[in-house]
Amino acid sequence: MSKQNPNDGIVLGIHDRPGFGQWVGLSIQHLFAMFGSTVLVPLMVGLDPSIALFSSGVGT
Repeated sequence: MSKQNPNDGIVLGIHDRPGFGQWVGLSIQHLFAMFGSTVLVPLMVGLDPSIALFSSGVGT
């Protein structure tokens, strides 16, 4: 029975920086996630997206 290293699945460490291609991919993923939560959801429930964007800014 071999002992598994808990760090085997880690892609980037705490002090590592992603490469340019990985950085672009993560940025696009973040863009889609933020767009969906701050623009599409308010439109679906009948709210103004600018209120959601303002609330997001105040919340941070």
